[in-house]
Amino acid sequence: MDAPSFRLADENGEPLDSSLIYGMTYVLCAVPGLSQESEDFLASMDAIYQKLMVRNTPVLAAVPADEAGLADLRDRLGLRIKLLSDPDCSVYASLNGCGRPIAAVISRDETVAGTHSGPDASGQVYSAVKALLK
Repeated sequence: MDAPSFRLADENGEPLDSSLIYGMTYVLCAVPGLSQESEDFLASMDAIYQKLMVRNTPVLAAVPADEAGLADLRDRLGLRIKLLSDPDCSVYASLNGCGRPIAAVISRDETVAGTHSGPDASGQVYSAVKALLK
């Protein structure tokens, strides 16, 4: 599966176009709403953020909220991952999300190397990124 193309704004209203990170390995998370499960999922992805940034692997999260909602979520949960406003859940739909938060590991060739969801997703994502960067 090809990585989704997107142009989404962050909590400051600054746009991020997927073409700017073309050729990089990165993690693209998407949540279907702002439930407790989604917040816990984002927090788990944030927990591996530092280990992935050392490997020059950004972690992005498409969230169905406007810029103010993203800033509130970031501040309330203390998130360091890059939050992107995706009010219509287009990234989530393109990753074939099935009602639960999902994280996709995107390889340098712009394909989805794997998708992960559930309580063990952060460990699976970290292992998948490590395997890609060997």
